[in-house]
Amino acid sequence: FVLHWSVFPVLSEEGGLMINPHAVSEKTVWVFGDSFAEALKPYITTMFRETHFFKHKEFEQAVSSHFPRPDMMLWVVVERNFANVD
Repeated sequence: FVLHWSVFPVLSEEGGLMINPHAVSEKTVWVFGDSFAEALKPYITTMFRETHFFKHKEFEQAVSSHFPRPDMMLWVVVERNFANVD
């Protein structure tokens, strides 16, 4: 097993959804976070076929939405913003 940390040029984004046909995993992930999650996009999208990015305040709306459930959810908030998370 060899892990290559490069984001392929065919990576596409539309409305918070990023698709990577060359991802390491076929799984889908939802990422809830702040600007720190934005900084991790290149790493997260390399790992998962579909990545949905949401602001942490959109958690309740996303989990009650019509979207198919993901294989995994990540909560990514930088420490300075912990007090702002409801």
